[in-house]
Amino acid sequence: MAVFVPDDDIVIGHEYGHVVQNQYSTSDSPGGSHSSNSRSVPTLAFGEGWATYFGITANKVTSYMDTDKDGMGVFYSLETLPSSKPLGNKDDKLEGDLSEAVVAAVLLDLDDATNETKDTISSKTTAIWTIMTSYLKEGYAKFHDRGVAGRDLVDFLDGWFCLGFGDEGDNTKGVKGNVKGLHKLSYDFKKLDSCK
Repeated sequence: MAVFVPDDDIVIGHEYGHVVQNQYSTSDSPGGSHSSNSRSVPTLAFGEGWATYFGITANKVTSYMDTDKDGMGVFYSLETLPSSKPLGNKDDKLEGDLSEAVVAAVLLDLDDATNETKDTISSKTTAIWTIMTSYLKEGYAKFHDRGVAGRDLVDFLDGWFCLGFGDEGDNTKGVKGNVKGLHKLSYDFKKLDSCK
């Protein structure tokens, strides 16, 4: 049986995700105009992607939706991103711009129990929360800022491995399957001296 969630609940959940990040973690998002159909600076994409992930998981759904005066304004599944959502980083660079939809999809695939090809990790809500509230929080001793200045998906993934959540995998499974195989991101899986 399908679960119907009013889109307002998802939008409100998204906005509440920003509050949660600001209260319990740290956000370096510059704010401003953004769209899931284009790439944004990594800190903005991470802030918006986290908020979308938070809003949809709080509502126990896997699609983002938002209506407007003409009906459905935005709708897309994070399980299978539509072609309108650009995969990967701009110019295939670690610090390249990326889509907030890709950030949300990576987080969801680290968390959800629905595993598709290359998505083999399940139920890591605790890991995600731990990274957000410790590694990415202002002043955490092992935090090492890479990519662009400020907290972004690169830093989140660094925190994943720094805090020992592991399961690196390869391009067909594990974190690499999710990050590189499914979402075509340029993350380099570097071992950080600060985490030794």
